Amino acid sequence: MTRSCSTWEALKLPSLRVVFLAGEPVYRHDIARMREMIPGCTVELGLSASETSVLARQVIRPGDA
Repeated sequence: MTRSCSTWEALKLPSLRVVFLAGEPVYRHDIARMREMIPGCTVELGLSASETSVLARQVIRPGDA
């Protein structure tokens, strides 16, 4: 099922539990926006190099500042 919307505000994903992001910078306002869309979601940020797998990981759980 594909759903499209014209704004991020219209998109809600209540059943999504984990989002893994890597490859681009993630800012505080990005996390705040995700909290609006997916309030109970855990966000994992990964840092890696093309020659290796994940070098570092940060986990931001619901309720973390």
